[in-house]
Amino acid sequence: MQKNGSLSKKETTTQVVKKGLLHKETVEKETGNVIIPRKDFEELINKVHAAAAMKNDYVRIKNLEPWKENEKLKKGKRIVS
Repeated sequence: MQKNGSLSKKETTTQVVKKGLLHKETVEKETGNVIIPRKDFEELINKVHAAAAMKNDYVRIKNLEPWKENEKLKKGKRIVS
């Protein structure tokens, strides 16, 4: 992803405003939207998906009760002598 938005652009709208009977003025206003290249957008989406997966894993591990999991594993394990 590009630092400091070097390749990003801010979206603008152009309006023609009347300034009297015969004079018109063109005014450009920023919409607040930022346009980024597709490559940067896809990279950002991949990072968001990775962060969501990490958060889900964290919640699962946080709610895990290790002693119960250990007991389940011990019961499921067959000891062959």
